[in-house]
Amino acid sequence: MWALARIVLISAALALGTAKTAWSDFETGKKAYEAKDYATALRDLLPVAEQGDARAHSILGEMYERGHGTIKDYKKALTFHRFAAERGIGKSQEMLGIMYLGGLGLAKEKVKGLEWVRRAANQGYLSAQNTLAALYSHGLGVAKDKKEAARWYRKAAEQGFMDSQYNLALMYINGDGIDANVFRAAKWYAKAAAQGHVHSQYNLGLLYEHGEGVERNDDRAVEFFRSAAAQGSEPAAKRLQALLARIGSKDHKAIEEPINRLDDVAVIIGNANYQKFGKDIPNVVPAHADADAFKKWLVKDKGLREGNIIFLKDATSAQIESMFGNERSHKGQLFNWVKANISNIYVYYAGHGAPASDGSSAYLVPADATASSIELTGYPLATLYENLKKIPAKSITLVLESCFSGASQGGYVISRTSGILVTPKIPRAPRNITVISAGKADQVASWEQDDSHSLFTKYFLLGMEGAADKAPHGNGDGKVAYGELSKYLDGTMTYYARRYYGRDQNAQIVTTLE
Repeated sequence: MWALARIVLISAALALGTAKTAWSDFETGKKAYEAKDYATALRDLLPVAEQGDARAHSILGEMYERGHGTIKDYKKALTFHRFAAERGIGKSQEMLGIMYLGGLGLAKEKVKGLEWVRRAANQGYLSAQNTLAALYSHGLGVAKDKKEAARWYRKAAEQGFMDSQYNLALMYINGDGIDANVFRAAKWYAKAAAQGHVHSQYNLGLLYEHGEGVERNDDRAVEFFRSAAAQGSEPAAKRLQALLARIGSKDHKAIEEPINRLDDVAVIIGNANYQKFGKDIPNVVPAHADADAFKKWLVKDKGLREGNIIFLKDATSAQIESMFGNERSHKGQLFNWVKANISNIYVYYAGHGAPASDGSSAYLVPADATASSIELTGYPLATLYENLKKIPAKSITLVLESCFSGASQGGYVISRTSGILVTPKIPRAPRNITVISAGKADQVASWEQDDSHSLFTKYFLLGMEGAADKAPHGNGDGKVAYGELSKYLDGTMTYYARRYYGRDQNAQIVTTLE
């Protein structure tokens, strides 16, 4: 009897171990997919799907449906989505319905299509509720019913789904299925605009410009037109230009960059949670907040589209290599996103840097690196420089919120340094790349006293937003030159690192541009 019990317990333990591994692999694959690292996602999710994980089937269905990391194949997408849909995954139920309605990978069957979309909507999947509303609104697969469309749009809108908020606002504007009410339209546009919905931002700008549904306010109109223009809306950029001209603003440059930067690309990496991988490397507490702030600056001030920003938090060695390539090939994901001689590239890294044990080279430290073998698990800074310079971009700006001494404010990256700062040999920056780093090779990157941000990132962003152009650091011509930025960082970041911690920290700017 005891022997039988032991067998049962061992079997249960093995099953639990397999389940934990599958869950871990799914989470890794899902994270890779969200980071647009499709090769890693495909590699990690296929084995999980083979074990019957419906969530993995759903993501794989989407990958084959959209051609992410593989050749677009509607029949394979259909197989994966059907498996997930039959097991209650709302996204796949909706997609299976759309495939039936559109005849994607199978013959059109409107009744089945509507049935699957409705099933997803009834179980609370917001995107499906929005899709069902659209089907009723346009009479696709079902008799046209504007009131029913408004009901489903409202259902999803009240739960925060921004596309439905926008669509409901349109119905209020046009009196389409519901009584026209510009005040309620403005309310729903505002909710969607707050989530970054570009068409809602533009339409809300129009309402503020003309005083319809809201009190007329040119400043608010400018704000919403500018937000939409920064996401690539040319109608918003034109309205912004006209409005600024009408109200006599001199701030015309504010709308030039969003129009010209639709092809620019960025990679932002914020590595904060090293210890979640169970390794002996201290966390970089403000790295996530720094990465978020840098992204916000790129979108708001530099005019990059969010869809052109690859954003990674706690990036692993595999993810960094997939992004930038390795010693054998420079053709990583970033290379594939760039339009030759058109795109400007921005790369931002917040996290640990570390030296080789003999100080001969420097490394970025992935979130899953091992302190005792940085040479094997780190990403060489020299490889990053070499691979970036091979990308045929119009310009490349690399911003490093990291030093490479082996020490950080959170503790020593390499325990065997025993408190001695190593001065690694930093590779020479290529001529076509501007490199801006938090400090010299033998220094420590300091944080704010409340750990909210790193000092370098905080004052770099403030400087680039205009503070560096003001006296006593700049000439007030409305542009921030790198010389002005350098003086500003010396007067702020360097000062506070010395004041707070009694240490030297001097930002380094290497550029052939000015």
